[in-house]
Amino acid sequence: MKKDIRIIALDLDGTLLDSNKNISERNYQALKKAAEQGIEIVPTTGRFYGMLPKVVKDLPFVNYVITVNGASVYDVREKKNIAEANIPLDTALKLMEYMDGFDCIYDCYMDNGAYMTGNQWDRIDEFDLDVHYHKMWKEMRVQVDDLKSFLKKQGKGIQKTQCLVKDLSLKDKILKEAPELFPQCLATSSLKINVEFNDLHASKGQALISLAEHLGCTAENVMSFGDGLNDLSMIKAAGMGIAMANSCKEVLEASNDTVSDNDHDGVAEGIRKYCF
Repeated sequence: MKKDIRIIALDLDGTLLDSNKNISERNYQALKKAAEQGIEIVPTTGRFYGMLPKVVKDLPFVNYVITVNGASVYDVREKKNIAEANIPLDTALKLMEYMDGFDCIYDCYMDNGAYMTGNQWDRIDEFDLDVHYHKMWKEMRVQVDDLKSFLKKQGKGIQKTQCLVKDLSLKDKILKEAPELFPQCLATSSLKINVEFNDLHASKGQALISLAEHLGCTAENVMSFGDGLNDLSMIKAAGMGIAMANSCKEVLEASNDTVSDNDHDGVAEGIRKYCF
């Protein structure tokens, strides 16, 4: 079953990280062995770089990270982007005006930081976030008086904007109609109650292709692991796309194989099956 794998791309939440946001010893040892064989280990996440968990930042064999759903391909050693794709300011403002029409709250990522209107930040407790995401939303968002006015003063595009909803039918509505209203953007989801918007060219899949080209290999040399809608593009783009058992239906259907869930060392299972 061994494949010519040179890049292993890993979603974090629901994939590499267990429910307690840790990396299991078995997963760590499999990643370490793969890295020792010259395979690039690439965390691939919707988070911005500064929001990566310490257990991920501390991995000694990580040279590249794909963040903000593919808006940034970051060289950890050189401390610079090797590829990026931002939402233009005008489009970002229109997206936020669109979200103003719903009972939701939203933030944006820009320049490795997250920003949010203060009175929306005050509403975070109203939304059904688990303890880990609740802590991240509370601690990692910089409060501003008004997000749209703040962005106008900055005068530049953003990496991502996302909203939290209470009504799951609203999430379905946004996912369905936003691509028609904003064809220049990609709408995905990584949580039960969120919708995320990136530039159309900022997907985990496209970022993986850019990184593969940078490293002199092709999509056939890439193995990706994921579970959520925002992982779908990299599951499809990789020569070997692996779904976690806890994946959404779309990822399960698009994958080449399925492994155990994120609480039962699925990543190690897939790496050992195809790399060793």
